[in-house]
Amino acid sequence: PATMPIRCRPPPALAPWALIGLLLCFAGLVLGSKQVAVVKSPLTSALRRASPLVVALGHLPDTEPPIDLEILSTKCRLAGAAALVLKGSKHLSVFATEQSTAISDFPGPVPLLCELDSQDLAADNDKLLIEKLGELQANGAAGITVNAGACNDVVQLEELIAAIAANAMGSIVLVSSAEECAAAKRAGASAIVVEQAEIEGDAADNGESAPSSSVILSMWDGDAERLDELRAAERRSIYLNNACDGDARNGAARCEMLIKEALTKRSRSWSGSMFGVSGDATPAQRNPRMWAQSKRQAKEIMHDSATSRGLPPPKLRN
Repeated sequence: PATMPIRCRPPPALAPWALIGLLLCFAGLVLGSKQVAVVKSPLTSALRRASPLVVALGHLPDTEPPIDLEILSTKCRLAGAAALVLKGSKHLSVFATEQSTAISDFPGPVPLLCELDSQDLAADNDKLLIEKLGELQANGAAGITVNAGACNDVVQLEELIAAIAANAMGSIVLVSSAEECAAAKRAGASAIVVEQAEIEGDAADNGESAPSSSVILSMWDGDAERLDELRAAERRSIYLNNACDGDARNGAARCEMLIKEALTKRSRSWSGSMFGVSGDATPAQRNPRMWAQSKRQAKEIMHDSATSRGLPPPKLRN
């Protein structure tokens, strides 16, 4: 039998408005995929907490046992530290390995930062500096801590912060003047550590500091009175300096205690007893009359006990 030829109709032409709609949808998908790919760094996310506490462990001897360093790292994470700062890179791999074990736990891994040495900040050492940053990042560092006083001037400070950012790392800058604070803000430092709140205020008043996303951290050395002053000024973003006091084993408990003390909302510990309710005052200070009466009763009990056993009784004196 003769075969019938199959006729195919050509597809209808798309209207101009339909073509424009398809192009807009395609562009939206592309832009949406790019937005999803943008991920905040661990340090940036950690510093966006309500009350971030960055813990600088200070100098730790090279001979510290790895087990002590791991315990220190664990205690700091569980106590609530937002980030840990290591002086040098000797123990970086140990801390990075321990923090990686908490990747599926809560709280998760704490970002690690390394403090640069003065020799790394030499003006003629740019190539070695880039290599150093890459090495630290490969070993687990999420950022760099810089003392602005170690730089020759604010220009070098801004260039250093820019180099750190170009390496996809965060930066925490310790400043001692309004000029250094303004330079760190202009360069886009992740956080700026100030010893006095007036430094930040002077930089803003002099017009040297533009609005910045840098987090301002207040320096704290573990002193209770200083912590009360920071709380009274409502400055709860803190940089705990030299938390270990040079010893990982004995410093672990100290770090844990200071972190919890800084993160608590209470400025003092309060207690109640028969002598009254107060803070750090002793029972003798809270209720002198009741305290004297209690001492008298205690001595009477000791007097009666000694007399019943034929021993010389103590003298009853207030």
